[in-house]
Amino acid sequence: MNWIACKDQMPEKGKMVQLCHYLEGYVTAGYFEISPSGQLRWIADGENCFLHEFTHWMPLPKPPKQ
Repeated sequence: MNWIACKDQMPEKGKMVQLCHYLEGYVTAGYFEISPSGQLRWIADGENCFLHEFTHWMPLPKPPKQ
């Protein structure tokens, strides 16, 4: 899987994806949504995050088989 630039394509709203933080380069999981006030944002690690905080995303890998 390759990283997708948010400027090129956003994931489906509410779908959990991997995210890369623009400054620190760390990877976490989160999802994209529109707040009740109409603000576009990421929800990552249970926190509201500004849209610009993550510049790239990719689908989550499939879980391991037992």
